[in-house]
Amino acid sequence: MPDFRVLWEIDLTAATPRAAARLARDIQLDIDSTAAVFIVTSSVDTIAQTVDLAVTDPPPR
Repeated sequence: MPDFRVLWEIDLTAATPRAAARLARDIQLDIDSTAAVFIVTSSVDTIAQTVDLAVTDPPPR
């Protein structure tokens, strides 16, 4: 089973780096949040893919 690096980015305004991190985490945990797009890179092929969890996966062939 390969390892993956998963990145989520957001631009925020906050008083401190810690406050920005807390705000970002609050956004991730918000049930109504649309923060569902990630950049995923496999350790096997190092090709980055954009994964949007808000989009339904196509059915298997």
